[in-house]
Amino acid sequence: MPRLPRVYIEGALYYITSQGNQNRDLFNDKKDYENYLELLAKYKKEHGFRLFAFMLLPKHVHLLIEVKKNATISAIMHDLNSLYTKVFNSRYQRKGHLFQGRFKSVLIEKEPFLIRLVRYIHLNPKRAGLVNQIDEYAFSSHKLYLADQATKDAVRELRFPDIKSEIEEALNCLKEPDKQKAYREYVASVTDKENFETGRLLHRQAFVGCKEFED
Repeated sequence: MPRLPRVYIEGALYYITSQGNQNRDLFNDKKDYENYLELLAKYKKEHGFRLFAFMLLPKHVHLLIEVKKNATISAIMHDLNSLYTKVFNSRYQRKGHLFQGRFKSVLIEKEPFLIRLVRYIHLNPKRAGLVNQIDEYAFSSHKLYLADQATKDAVRELRFPDIKSEIEEALNCLKEPDKQKAYREYVASVTDKENFETGRLLHRQAFVGCKEFED
């Protein structure tokens, strides 16, 4: 059965996942993570997309992207994954595919799902049992949402993409005046049921939003 064409809507959110071919690791050490982050920053500038959240796990990548005019998710992910594959293969003297097939994307209605998706993405390493607290995980935009000096130092060392304006917009979804405190409380307050329901939406549907948005 032929694949359905992707839907492109300027200003909408796209939840994107890519995984390693045959469930192999995409990242073997800190340098691999740094290489991917540098390429993510590079193509963010070149394609002009907005990046609200990212999570680099050993076998998976999760991104929350808003595209701008004349940019498509397919072009962005082709450039990003293709060049990272070349860098990875060259470093380890290997050949062949690194990513499994084409990436998966879900079209998301920005309001009211933006901050909910940021939280879901940032909780991935805890759900996967990689850490006890998500603050412990280094290769995630979660650290960019925090204001303490320790996280700022860690972010500077890893040369994360600049997503200051995206973070400000996402945190404005929380009504409390102290945004970082409100964000921490919002993340800490999530229930297993909420996590399950969000995951089910993202893995079973191509579009997430109200009836009018889906129509």
